[in-house]
Amino acid sequence: MPRYALLSDIHANIEALQNVLCDLEKRNIDEILVLGDVIGYGPNPKECWEKVYEVAKLILIGNHEQEIVAADDEFTRGDAKEMLNWTEKQLQGCGSWETFVKPITIENYPQYALHIYNEKTFVHAAPHAPTKQYIWPGYEGFYIIYNDQLDLRLQEFMSKFTTNHGFFGHTHVPTILTDYKNKLIFDIEGTWNKEATFIGPNTIFFVPNGETRIENLHEKRIYINPGSVGQPRDGDSRACYAIYDETSIEFIRVEYDFTKTQEKIAKIPISKEARQRTIERLAEGK
Repeated sequence: MPRYALLSDIHANIEALQNVLCDLEKRNIDEILVLGDVIGYGPNPKECWEKVYEVAKLILIGNHEQEIVAADDEFTRGDAKEMLNWTEKQLQGCGSWETFVKPITIENYPQYALHIYNEKTFVHAAPHAPTKQYIWPGYEGFYIIYNDQLDLRLQEFMSKFTTNHGFFGHTHVPTILTDYKNKLIFDIEGTWNKEATFIGPNTIFFVPNGETRIENLHEKRIYINPGSVGQPRDGDSRACYAIYDETSIEFIRVEYDFTKTQEKIAKIPISKEARQRTIERLAEGK
């Protein structure tokens, strides 16, 4: 039974990526699969891209890669756009980058953001909008008031997958989305991020609290976000990735020195506001 290491949203954070890859050396992994957004936000896009290109079996494009090579609207704005303009210059002359993105166009980019592999769906965002749609119930403050409506929203997201197991990124938050009838796979105590987890009459949007292993996934509809390596947004600043082996998923957190990444970001020639927000996110994990 193959064991996959699932990495997403590295966001040019070489310190986080290096520590995750070191952690992976201690584990029995068959393949590394990367769900997009290797670049953007962080200070080392070229170094991260080259390392991922070297070690990954599968690399998807995310919205940050798309914005550089096949932008079809103004979806990326503000801090992210400023950083991407700088990032594009850093990638000039990077052979592996130019080889990878050469065939990508505005017309065909979705096929580079979604891939069916070994009867599983791998996508950066959501199957019907592979670089854009966040798979998320909605604002947490509405979880109780609009429970039925948010539950329906999650059912619709699940219906877009054509395989029983699927993997996505984009939100920067580790997640398991599944049918409510599968509730017994979750431990009752100690593993729930109670602020972000949503429970509806038909769905569960489970966000783990720290390192968590969930088993008995076989023959269930299960859609998993491994979290973000380079810019977590679940309130935990540690790099996050996951290991999957057909019947289980393990969310793993890895310490790294984010102050080194922050110091590099502080020197990037973009607006002070864009630098500051990105720096704060690394420390806050939000």
